[in-house]
Amino acid sequence: YKEKVKIYKNEIIEILKKERRAEKFLANGKTGITEYPLTEVQAAYLIGKTEAVKWGGIGCKGYIEVNFGAHTIEELSSAWELLVKRHEMLRAKVSENGFEIVERERIKYEIEVLDLRQVLKEDKEIALSKLRNKFNAYVFDTQNPPLFKVVITRQAEGNFFHLLIDLIISDFASVQLLVSEMGKILKGIPLKAVKTKFSNYALYNQQRKGSLKWYRDRAY
Repeated sequence: YKEKVKIYKNEIIEILKKERRAEKFLANGKTGITEYPLTEVQAAYLIGKTEAVKWGGIGCKGYIEVNFGAHTIEELSSAWELLVKRHEMLRAKVSENGFEIVERERIKYEIEVLDLRQVLKEDKEIALSKLRNKFNAYVFDTQNPPLFKVVITRQAEGNFFHLLIDLIISDFASVQLLVSEMGKILKGIPLKAVKTKFSNYALYNQQRKGSLKWYRDRAY
């Protein structure tokens, strides 16, 4: 073992340094940078949007419809606005070099409202089908945020919130979390502060590569 330590001394020291840097970053969470590294999943999604791979040219998107009942258009719009301010990845700009978080003032989006309360059932289904097909065909430009689109439909059953989102900024579990938080906002339930930003995680994930824990995790 002593002989092996002598042979791999420099590599061992470098691994321990990476371990220390990763732990230090995790402790204070301060970065001082504006562009963050893509995770492996994000990089895969970005490549999949191109023709670089077989059956490429497809963007991974998530779509969900939620009936928020009698809550007004203004309440729904205000709740979503709070989430846009709260979650940085809803304001992310993604390129092959990484992702940046854009200030809220630079993000422009409109929420389209469709009133389907007085139309015939058949016409309502046609209108909803057109909306879903439109979203299905929509292609996000990851360098032109926001990477989401919102439509509210007023129906006899309630006001429905239609959300289309590029999964490069939010996996579907996170979409469900957004909907849950939106429900809490509408009910007046305070949200807990966000402890760890995704940008912090992405940077930490990069810095921990090559550390002792990283090698242990890989072996596992």
